[in-house]
Amino acid sequence: MSNVLKFPGAGGSNSKPATLDDAAKRSALTEYLEGGIVGIHLDATREGVKVPEKYKADFALIIKLSWRYAPGDLTLGGGGIAVTLSFQGSPSPCFIPWSAIFRIGGAVWPADMPKKSSKAAPAEESKS
Repeated sequence: MSNVLKFPGAGGSNSKPATLDDAAKRSALTEYLEGGIVGIHLDATREGVKVPEKYKADFALIIKLSWRYAPGDLTLGGGGIAVTLSFQGSPSPCFIPWSAIFRIGGAVWPADMPKKSSKAAPAEESKS
């Protein structure tokens, strides 16, 4: 297991999220994952995000997660998500802090949306 990377704040499933927004994101992601595959939108330029170099400048990176994806190392910790993702067929250990995530499935956190892109998530529909 010497090739396993540990990320600060990844923690195990028992570690507590740092903020209420973090807790809400973790809860939403857990609920969506129970239904299968879920897309998350994140700002890869945020501090603490670990993704392949090619994607580090992406303000609206979309990744798909599932409990069923190999290698099966998806961990929802207090600080964020630790997982090995495949980018163009190449596995990469990644870490996504909760603060970098602005959309999970249909749930959006406007305060966490990237400031440099307004088209990352659709505008909320009018509730009349």
